Order: sequence, then structure tokens, then C-alpha cells
Amino acid sequence: MLIVLDPIAELEDVEAARGKLAKAALLPGLSELARSLLTAGVDPWRVWYVSGPPACDEPPGDLTGEDAATVFIDVLNMLASGEHRGGAADEMLRGLWQLLAEREREWFGRILRKRMRIGVGATLLNESHPGSVREFDLPLCDKLEANLEGSTISWFGKVRPQYPCIADAKIDGLRVLGIRRSGDSAWELYTRGGDAIETMPGACEALSRFVPATLGAVVIHAEGYGGSWSSSASSIMAKKRSKRAADPGKPLWIFDIVSLDEFSGATPATTPLNDRRELLADLFATAGGDQEFIRSVPSVVIDDDASLLAAFNVAINAGFEGLVIKDPASVPHLGRARCWLKLKLKSTWEGRIVGKFTGKPGTRLEGTLGGVLVILDNGVITEVGSGFSDAERDELHVANIDGRWIEVEGQPPLTDDGRIRFPVFARFRASGDLG
Repeated sequence: MLIVLDPIAELEDVEAARGKLAKAALLPGLSELARSLLTAGVDPWRVWYVSGPPACDEPPGDLTGEDAATVFIDVLNMLASGEHRGGAADEMLRGLWQLLAEREREWFGRILRKRMRIGVGATLLNESHPGSVREFDLPLCDKLEANLEGSTISWFGKVRPQYPCIADAKIDGLRVLGIRRSGDSAWELYTRGGDAIETMPGACEALSRFVPATLGAVVIHAEGYGGSWSSSASSIMAKKRSKRAADPGKPLWIFDIVSLDEFSGATPATTPLNDRRELLADLFATAGGDQEFIRSVPSVVIDDDASLLAAFNVAINAGFEGLVIKDPASVPHLGRARCWLKLKLKSTWEGRIVGKFTGKPGTRLEGTLGGVLVILDNGVITEVGSGFSDAERDELHVANIDGRWIEVEGQPPLTDDGRIRFPVFARFRASGDLG
């Protein structure tokens, strides 16, 4: 019995399925052709070197189903080789488009634009078909840890900053990768996991004006951030169409720009960070500074521990998480590397317990200790809810601990109103140890 495949009908079924679980249930049963089409549409690493489908005024043809998908996959492979660009690529696509049925034109256009919009991204596809899309990777930071004793930084561990270095403000947002595949292509935004972001139209439009076409195929690294992590996540990861339409999205805070070829490994990564920073500075200068949806990450050059501490305090007081320390000569990289270091300073404070509170109903801490209220020497009370083991929570929940002294670890400096930032219980202190 001859089985006739209809890969587009399979993708339409996935699109129509309601919810992630329903879509995931259909993915293992996709035909090889349907999976190839889906992979081509969600794989951010495959580049076609065209801006989208060709303009075609001809009436739709009758090439459809399995035959159309087979021809289109062959054309995509030729485009991905890079041997057909510009007019040659347009001519090849135009010839195919004249033959395609209307349905195939619409779906193949989505694939060329990398805008499938069927609720399946690289992460979900890889769960059903491991290895379909190369694992998404971004430049990440190693850790740089130290204690702050008064105004002196006490480093621990094997990693140290190398001066001079660059210090970027660390933003508590959602990591966003922006890709423009050619000078005249539309911008595509992806999460750290490789899934397409369709909830930041304001940033996409702003990027099209911000980065000139003459720069060609480029990648920007940024944080999507609009005041807090929770509000940023709520907007960027919105699912409802109504919410997307009402929300132009959060701003992009850009901290790096790299050629697509260097980012993807098509050519060796050789452009130093200093050159990439200069390019970003020139782009912001041309744009007249920060825009509504495009902003620069605050950045300074650091020469010693004292200037590092000063920059850290400025970043914290401005509402940022801290600093990312970078080697000015570092070239584009993927994964964790010691050329980029996330600085985490710690200090300890001693305070007296003046109260405690129970965990919130419906949470893991319901019915046990949620935390304690600690008054510092400045007379300000800080809530301390982290650092307790489950056994300590159960014991302290029923014990009389008012008046006991504890040591609390946190991130310096204190807030403007005198509280400890990110407080964590360290230990109880005997009154004779205090000083």
C-alpha cells in the first residue's frame, strides 16, 4: 500500500494542538520530512543567506505535499551552503515559488523567516528528537568571589581579576540573543534556551534602526529588563495573544555585538572586546544615546581593587545586581570562561533577633519557621529568611529566640534605608564573641 505523506498537514496538526503537552505528544510521530521542515524553521544556527521568501505575482502552482517538501529541503541545503546568494538565491527561490501551491508558499515562507509560530521551539523539539538542533550556547561567566572587610576586598579561591579590566553592570533580567542573518533581514530574538521570543516587537523595531544594514549579519547579546526580574519575565514569556498585542515588550540592555560568522564558528573569533565596545559606543552615539527599547549596559574601565569596589557600589545603588568583570582583549566565546567573571562580594553583619515569622500558607515552609527579624546597630530591622536548614527551622519555630545574636551574610553595601541586601543566616553568636 502506497503511503502518501503530507508534511504540511502534520505541522498544521501541531499548530492546532492546544498546550505544550499536546504539541509534545505529536512530535515523536512526525515523518522525517515534517521533522526536517520543523527543524529548519526553529534551528537558529542554520542560515539561508536570504531575507525571506521572494516576491511572486504569479498565481499559485500545484506543487504540494511530499514532492514540494522534498524540493524545498533540497533548496534549503543549497542556500545553507552559501554558494547561492543575492540574485542567484532570489532567482532559485522565485522559480520554486512559481510552482508551489498557496499553502506551501505560506509555510515555506515561515521557515525562511524563522518564524514558525506553532508553539514549538528548539528545546521542545530536542526533547522529542534529541540532537535535532545543536544545543544553544551563549557566552557565560565564571565566578569571582570575595569578602568585603571594611573597605578592603579579601579575595578567595583561585580566580582573581586582572587589571586593567572592564566592569559591566550585572542586570537581573532575562538573557536575550538577537540575530540578524543579513543586512536586510529582520531581527530574530531568542531565549538562553534557544526558543524564539515574539513578545518584544518594540526592541525588534528599534534594532532595525539601531544597527545599520552595512554591518551585515550580526548578533547582539543583551538582557531583557524592565525594572524587575518578575515584571520582565511576565512580559517576555507571555503566552496570551491579547497580552502580547497590548505590550510592546521590555527594553533590551545590550552589552556585546559580534559578527554572525564569529558567533557561529564559521570564521575564527578574533575581534577583541575593546573593538566590540567601541562599535557599540559608536552605534549609541549615532542613535543619540539610550532609546525607549534599546539601552546600553553601564560599563567602566577598572585599574585596581579600589576602583572596582567603587564601581560595585555604584552599580548596587543604581539597582543592578553587581558587576561582570571582563578582559578587554577577550574574543567572542561560548560557554563559561574566565575572561568574563561575575563578581559576588560578601560581607557579614551582627544583629539581635527581635521577632520571627512563619512560612506562608501553601508553600514548603508552611507550619515552620519562615525567617527571623534582626535589628542591626543602626536600629533598622532586616528580614532574614535564607540559610536555615529544615531541622533548624523546625527547632527555632518553637524555641524562644528573641534577644539572641546572629551573624548575617549579605551583599554590601546596605540599602539606602539601612537593610542587608540578600540576607542569609550564617550562625548564632555568643554575646562574649561580639565586638
